[in-house]
Amino acid sequence: MIIDSAKLKKLRESKKMSQAELAEMLQLSQATLWEWEKEDRNVKLEHLLKLEQVLLTDIREFIKGENVFSINNQTNNKAVNSSIIGTEVNLESYELQKDLIALLKKQVSFLEHEIKRLKSE
Repeated sequence: MIIDSAKLKKLRESKKMSQAELAEMLQLSQATLWEWEKEDRNVKLEHLLKLEQVLLTDIREFIKGENVFSINNQTNNKAVNSSIIGTEVNLESYELQKDLIALLKKQVSFLEHEIKRLKSE
């Protein structure tokens, strides 16, 4: 997904966080975050999900356009970049992934609780 550099910077600043603070929370280098804020970049979904958690916002607040994915194809030994915009389908998929992650976190929490209970018996 393409991150909107201006939106990301504005969100970070609205949370009164420095680049160094946010980078540390994301487990990235400050240089990487600086690059993301300097110009629009293609960012892995895992980083976007971390940003969402740290900045307490929806991922759609800082992605470029509505929902853009970059795909690299090999054609005649040349990389061809193309973009696919599929807002409804991709955002629905994102919501399902988000729900699945929440469910898995609940399951982990339950299992941790059960392990503690069993150890105390």
